[in-house]
Amino acid sequence: MDVDNKKVGFRIKSIRQKLGKTTKEFGSLVDGASDSLVSRWERGVNLPNVLRLTIIARLGDISLTELLYGPFDDYARNFIERLTYDPEYEFMYGLSDENRKMIIDKTMNQVKKKGHAKYFYAIGEIDAARNKIISEFSDTGMRKIMGTEFTNKGALNNISMGISELMRELEEYQNNGVDTDIYSDIENIIEIANDSLNALYAKYRDRLKK
Repeated sequence: MDVDNKKVGFRIKSIRQKLGKTTKEFGSLVDGASDSLVSRWERGVNLPNVLRLTIIARLGDISLTELLYGPFDDYARNFIERLTYDPEYEFMYGLSDENRKMIIDKTMNQVKKKGHAKYFYAIGEIDAARNKIISEFSDTGMRKIMGTEFTNKGALNNISMGISELMRELEEYQNNGVDTDIYSDIENIIEIANDSLNALYAKYRDRLKK
């Protein structure tokens, strides 16, 4: 996301107004900027230099990143919404608006819960923050598609997929000459685990519907 001059100008104006300063008084606080220059900033005609941006952020008691891009939550949600329309993420194809919103909300929840992206955002590491958001978006989308979300049913589905993967790997060992007795014993263990899992699906049937 590029810096939007008009939005930055709006934030600068909001900071000035909260301080109760005229454009001339505000400019004197920002490295002696003229009132006409402050007016140009507020209208989004151009941006202050890095020194003046830093001073304005400090006056507003916000980070430089927040001055340039807005509050983290707004930035993250807008970025996630844009990702849902990126052709690189094929798992989004054909999803209903309801499921699209669900993925956005769940991704946002994970981003806020883990806090890594917010940390990088606060210190101005925008690329690192974006990468963290993208990682959570990809993981959330795939969990939704594969039915392994962080829900009651998702927990069981995830184990089920693991058991299926174990069976596939075991078959590869058989095809490559593993001892028949060892293969049979391992297969029995996996089958017992699968039967136990199916019993859990039956036991928690009502809870899995929620």
